Amino acid sequence: MSTPIIRPNLILGLKLDPPMLGEPVGFGRVSRRGMRVALGEFACFCVASRFGADIGAGIQSAARYYSRKLSSQADSAPRSRLPKRLQSPFVELDVPIDPEVVERLEREATVRAVDVQQLLNHAVFVYFAELDRGS
Repeated sequence: MSTPIIRPNLILGLKLDPPMLGEPVGFGRVSRRGMRVALGEFACFCVASRFGADIGAGIQSAARYYSRKLSSQADSAPRSRLPKRLQSPFVELDVPIDPEVVERLEREATVRAVDVQQLLNHAVFVYFAELDRGS
């Protein structure tokens, strides 16, 4: 089992019990793939502010939301700028994500010529901005 890497400090009590990277994880009838996710401190704070210590659940929700948003957009829709690649992530963990979500994210990362990690950080910001806007 891979161990999450967390820079020491600020967000105490995080629930980080990730599955093995690369091995399918069964949840009911849906098989999910462990995906290594690295978040910056602010993105991690955004997730923790809504999901508490269960960072993985927040990342899953953000990835699913952003994936649906990608599939509903026209190909010609303008794309917003992405955050820079993280040099030293605040937290890294394996998160089980549905294969079709991973596929859409990887496809979008290829179109934008960016790393999937950058796209996941962006997905977190987009998701939580939408949640805040709706509150």
